Amino acid sequence: MIGNQFRKKAALILLSGVLALNSAFVYADTQDDLDSANEAVEQYQNMDSQLTGDLDTLTAKLDASVERVNSLNEQIASKQSDINTLNAEIEKLNKEQDEMYKSMTRRIQFVYESGGATLQQVLFTSDNFADFLNRAQYIQSLTEYDRKQLESISNMRKRQQNNQQMISLDLVNLQGLQNQANAEQEALSNLIAQKKTDIESNQQLLSKAQDMVAQFTAQLNAELAAQEAAAVSVDITNGAASVPVNASELTYLAATIQCEAGTRNYDGMIAVGTIIMNRLNSGRYGNSILSVVSAPGQFAVYGKAVFNALLTNGASPEATAAAEAVLGGARIAQLDGWCTSFRSASRAEQLGIVGTNIGGNVFF
Repeated sequence: MIGNQFRKKAALILLSGVLALNSAFVYADTQDDLDSANEAVEQYQNMDSQLTGDLDTLTAKLDASVERVNSLNEQIASKQSDINTLNAEIEKLNKEQDEMYKSMTRRIQFVYESGGATLQQVLFTSDNFADFLNRAQYIQSLTEYDRKQLESISNMRKRQQNNQQMISLDLVNLQGLQNQANAEQEALSNLIAQKKTDIESNQQLLSKAQDMVAQFTAQLNAELAAQEAAAVSVDITNGAASVPVNASELTYLAATIQCEAGTRNYDGMIAVGTIIMNRLNSGRYGNSILSVVSAPGQFAVYGKAVFNALLTNGASPEATAAAEAVLGGARIAQLDGWCTSFRSASRAEQLGIVGTNIGGNVFF
């Protein structure tokens, strides 16, 4: 069950990463792919820590179970030894009782049948009455002695048999505990084996995600180099009127700028901000920054996980500074007032769109 839960969770993480990495959103770029890959790496690393912690806990439980089984084995061996000792003692008492019974029989035969004489003859051949009483008392003493000895041995044997039964019951209980401990030990061993398999699978997924990070880092660096080579010279003006907004709208503007332009090219961030303000001023996309960036079918990053994370944790200092500059009136002169559309450079090339390349986006 635990292994199945892990595999489902790992599959969901990998699927989310693949979906993010293969998205063809109009405004998605390699930075988004890199962010998704880094997020996947972090999740796999967290999962590795969790799985390793689970393995350590299970291993400690198994060690304790092994100690418990060893203790039970020692107790069982001790009880078995006690039972063997009692069996030997009972067997010895049985022999003693048999021997005493035979001795008593022989004495009775001697008293009653020795020399063919009867009890009456033995008694009545006494010299006098005192001798008669002595002989009668002697015979009675022998009989009483034999009876007491037999009773003593019989009682001792019963006590030993009772002890044997109690120890045997203890032994049965210990063997039951031993069976439970062995079953627990087997279950823990299976869980540990499954956990090790989960760790190995997670490490494989982590390795793949790290490979993706390296791949997209290299791709991003190559794209940035190509963007710098293809970028046109632009002028940033500060002639536009400043726009008073609340902290929430500043956050939405900065998050949108970071998702659409990244954080490495200041011109590119101001360019995206210019488009948003052009749309706001046109009145066709809404009457607030929030309504502009959340307009249906416009900024595809809106509502996505990476966008929501920026809203929660805050955009980068670079994107926030660019958003504040845009709200303070900074604009790309070549785009100010008229341009309301852009595509990533790669998407624009696919669609045959011609425009102004600024920071990896083509504005038209």
